[in-house]
Amino acid sequence: MAERARFSHVPPAGHRWLSAWLPVLLLEALVLFLSSRHHLPMPATIPHLDKVAHFTEYALLGWLLRRALALTLPGGRGATGIAVLLVVFLGAGDELFQGTVVGRDSSPWDWLGDLLGGATGAVVARLVAWRRAGAAPAGGDAERA
Repeated sequence: MAERARFSHVPPAGHRWLSAWLPVLLLEALVLFLSSRHHLPMPATIPHLDKVAHFTEYALLGWLLRRALALTLPGGRGATGIAVLLVVFLGAGDELFQGTVVGRDSSPWDWLGDLLGGATGAVVARLVAWRRAGAAPAGGDAERA
């Protein structure tokens, strides 16, 4: 019984990591699932809706990545830049993967939408963190929100 109780407790550091990174992992799993579908129905009445979808999903991913990095990096330093760099690679990987799916194509314009969305999400997350902290610091990226 004592053995069971020992493993049922999640240490605070593990809980912080899980609460920071689980949303990122779930969203990335959803992105990969959607990318693996041979056809995603989109209303034809709205031009370039797929680009808006790419921007939106990666804006959320950039926000979540920046948040997770700020919560788990020592001092949160560099969280915004690292989040944008991760978005560059995750978006490129997603586009390369889509190119292997029958009925889907890989587009540099979709990747650009991913990149712009992710960068926007990460920067907005940083601005929100500054606002919550009371003022924009002169440098660094140490805010945790």
